[in-house]
Amino acid sequence: MSTNNSLISAVGFLILATGSGAAYTGYNYLQGVAQDTFMLKHAYSLQNSIAQAVYLTERAASDSTYVPELEALEAAAEKAISDLRAGDPVRGIPPAPPAVQANVSALQSVWSEVGQSLAQIISRRGVTDQYSRNLADAGRAAEEALRAAQNGTSRLDSKAVNPEVLKRLNGAVAMLQDGTNTVTAGTSTPVDTIRAASALFAQYVSELASLGTQLPKTDAALPLLVKSYRDASTAQVLIQRAIDNSSGATENIPHAKSVWAARDRISAATIGLIASVEASPDARPYGARLVAGLTGLTLFLAITGMFLMRSITTSRTAQVEHKGYALESSTRNKSKEMRTLLTEIGQIADGDLKTTLTESNESTSDIAKELNRLVQSFGKILDDVSQTIAGLAAATEQAVVTDRNVTQNRTEQEEAIAHINQLFKTLLQFINQIEEMTASTETTSGKMLTEVDRGEQAVTLVHENIITLQQHIQAIHHRSKHLIESFQTLENISSVVRDVAAKTSMVSYQADLIAQQVDDKAVAKSITTSASSMQRLSQETREAVIQIQVVLKEMNDAALETQRAVLNAQHETDQLRDRSTSAQLALSGISAMTNELSTSVEKVIEGTRSMKENSSEVDHTMSAIVQYTVANSASSEQTAGAIKAVNAQAQGVQKLIAEFRREPS
Repeated sequence: MSTNNSLISAVGFLILATGSGAAYTGYNYLQGVAQDTFMLKHAYSLQNSIAQAVYLTERAASDSTYVPELEALEAAAEKAISDLRAGDPVRGIPPAPPAVQANVSALQSVWSEVGQSLAQIISRRGVTDQYSRNLADAGRAAEEALRAAQNGTSRLDSKAVNPEVLKRLNGAVAMLQDGTNTVTAGTSTPVDTIRAASALFAQYVSELASLGTQLPKTDAALPLLVKSYRDASTAQVLIQRAIDNSSGATENIPHAKSVWAARDRISAATIGLIASVEASPDARPYGARLVAGLTGLTLFLAITGMFLMRSITTSRTAQVEHKGYALESSTRNKSKEMRTLLTEIGQIADGDLKTTLTESNESTSDIAKELNRLVQSFGKILDDVSQTIAGLAAATEQAVVTDRNVTQNRTEQEEAIAHINQLFKTLLQFINQIEEMTASTETTSGKMLTEVDRGEQAVTLVHENIITLQQHIQAIHHRSKHLIESFQTLENISSVVRDVAAKTSMVSYQADLIAQQVDDKAVAKSITTSASSMQRLSQETREAVIQIQVVLKEMNDAALETQRAVLNAQHETDQLRDRSTSAQLALSGISAMTNELSTSVEKVIEGTRSMKENSSEVDHTMSAIVQYTVANSASSEQTAGAIKAVNAQAQGVQKLIAEFRREPS
């Protein structure tokens, strides 16, 4: 047995050793995989951030809106380099191995050179931002000027403008459009091109100023051209400010070019870093094969130990069987003691309750003690049964007394039945009165139903008249709306007449001017006379228009009052229709309730008839009750006889118990 224990201990020690080795190598392998994943993730993130920063540098050099994104990319690259060097202590990831550290140092040296140029571009963000804002404001002002100029030229009356002036104006607008396209092209536009655009704006302002005196003053296009002139002047000022602030953006260009020139070196350094990170798993001493080998060896030793334990268990089973044979011999001795116990129990079963079981045998000692206590308890139960039989004899005497009381109760029940019969006769008279009242109620409900039908017909007729009235009011409402629309048309006509009067006055004024310039006095006098007539006509037309407007206003107010009255009448008729609808519903409900009342009255009449028919059966029921009381008395007598028989049987049980408890011979 000691040899088996030594083998089990040795196998257990080997399993523990190989399991510990598998756990240690597996843990190191998983840590290495986590470190490789961490480094590879940050290496690709570093490559992506640096590439985006390089490609974004040229835009950020001339447009400050890209500077925050460039700063974020630079910070992301610095963080990735720091994480590759230091690892992640929180997650338990150690710093990068020496091979990766060397590539990180090489990349950092190149990135430091690029970082100086990036810092210069970022530091001039304020100047670049001002340049971008001025250029954007100039673009918006130029677009407003171009839009106003195009709208103004489209509204010019070509007949009233000299063709040469119109041609020069269109050429100036074309120059303005070219300058606007240049300014709105974005911050990547060279400064020299923007200076050329500023010259185009200056030419447009100068050309428009020279053409202003040759354009008609009363034309609707003149305000738009004036607005275009002001917006173009504003755009020219803003472009000059942008040119003044362009020095910072110009200084950023060499730095952006230096960053762009270093992109091949940066790309080579990042590729080398990623290659070293991808090759790091092959340099570790703990690989997947070693972990799998130790795990397989641990499983093999565990299975071997299981079979060894099975062999030891088989030998132990044989030892247990040997002990079972020894136990069988001791069981034979116990069976002899058990037969002695059964013999003594048989004596107790024969009625000898004084017998005491042997408690000295080892195997049956506990059973004998419990049975001796049980026999004593059974004797006490037999004593209780004897007392119960004595009580049953006393109950028999009480049953005889109860029989006599039942005979007396039968006489009292017969008197009560006679009294109940008298009550039923009184109830029959009350039923007759109810029948008369229900007949009267049925007649009244019929009359009420007739009156409700008449009221419902009258309300229906009123409801129909209300609907007809609503239709007439609706027609009046539509006609008043058409009348108001006609008044509005007349107002438009009066407006046209007023415009004609105004134009007539203008023509009269122009005729006076022409008369002053004409040398022929006769012609001038005729023109003056015509102008005076036209002036009087204009004055009379204005007065007529004013009177027409006053009359139209009064008529329109009257029509609006009529429409409001129609709307009020329509509102009142709607309320009246709702009330008539409610009255119809109420009358329908009353009619339904009357029908239900008639139905209920018919049910009451049928119920009273049924009660009268059933009242004739009361006498028969009373006779049956009398017969029941007689039968109950007979049953009481039979019960008394049965109790006496039970008492006799109890006496027999008493004798049996006395025989069972006889003394031993």
